[in-house]
Amino acid sequence: MKKSIFTFAMFFSLSISASSFGLNYNTWDIEGITIDGPGLTFSGNNENFIYDLDIFKLSTNGASLTANVTELGYAIGDASEGALFLGFQSVDSNLSGVSRETDAQIGWVKRGHDGTQIKISVVADEDNSVLGDFQIPMGNGYAELGFWSNDGDTLWKIGYSWKF
Repeated sequence: MKKSIFTFAMFFSLSISASSFGLNYNTWDIEGITIDGPGLTFSGNNENFIYDLDIFKLSTNGASLTANVTELGYAIGDASEGALFLGFQSVDSNLSGVSRETDAQIGWVKRGHDGTQIKISVVADEDNSVLGDFQIPMGNGYAELGFWSNDGDTLWKIGYSWKF
């Protein structure tokens, strides 16, 4: 939990240059057991530099998981028009015996200016996770839809983010 708070504080200082800050609801089906709960997300880009931070707390039947996922990448081309990106994903949680894991990531991103923001990627972790984030313009921000598929288990998120 202390690591999550530290990571949140660190990225909160970057929120000035973030494209959006959001609140979301997450649900994860892990081998037939569903855990769910709230989350926070920062996402953005600065020219070709792309970054995301997700923090979520999921629980079921008294058991809980708090995790933070940091993604950093570099778009090869104009991210606002859509471009291939290379980067990494780093994941940490409060699970006993689990330490932070950092893996390479490759994908396609369209982020910046107005319109729908999209990020789709594959992470070179043990199970080659597939991720997708979609931000659809709505009012002064975005409706957010996202998924993270890992070895047949999928985390879904839905929420709203405010543009900066």
